[in-house]
Amino acid sequence: MTENDYQELFLFAQIKLSGLIQGKSPSHFKTGKTVQELKDRFNENYNREYDDILELASSSDGAAIDRLESEMIAKYVGRYSHSCDNTQIGGGLNCEDELPIGGTAYLYVVYKA
Repeated sequence: MTENDYQELFLFAQIKLSGLIQGKSPSHFKTGKTVQELKDRFNENYNREYDDILELASSSDGAAIDRLESEMIAKYVGRYSHSCDNTQIGGGLNCEDELPIGGTAYLYVVYKA
């Protein structure tokens, strides 16, 4: 992925997350990344604590999703410390290593209304 392509992906993800925050005003949210289908990820890890999951970005480039997650958390954790549940930047799995050949990595946000 070129740097220009990455910057477009980052901008698109920011627009989606900002739209969620401004439109739905969630009481809590958490950004994450996965190589699982988003419904499976939500049902396995988040459905008891959060209301829904929203895809912010997807790519066949796992490293780009890893970077995107770190930068999104760094940008939003300070600005929305009262509602952002992320406690560390860059935690969890490494999409670059876990992404199967031909697979898709996702950046997502789970949120509670």
